[in-house]
Amino acid sequence: MRAVYGQLLADGPLRVHAERVRRLDAGSCSVHSVAERVDLPGNDGGQQAWVVATNVYAKTVQGWRLVAHHASPGRGEEPQEAAEGQAALLH
Repeated sequence: MRAVYGQLLADGPLRVHAERVRRLDAGSCSVHSVAERVDLPGNDGGQQAWVVATNVYAKTVQGWRLVAHHASPGRGEEPQEAAEGQAALLH
């Protein structure tokens, strides 16, 4: 795993931009769904990659704390929004 990160950072730091953030707040819990654009430097002008992530936060006496994180690689192109009017399905 360390070698993979070494290759990713060999051409310099990664720039990550949160492009789409969706939040669901419920009392002392907040769930964030985010599509992140990662700009990868390179000799050919660079490339873009996408990561789709979910973060779950809980409000504690010390403040908001990240309690769960999941990320998956996206496709090569920008993720599409869900179509309007489309019924949301949980399962």
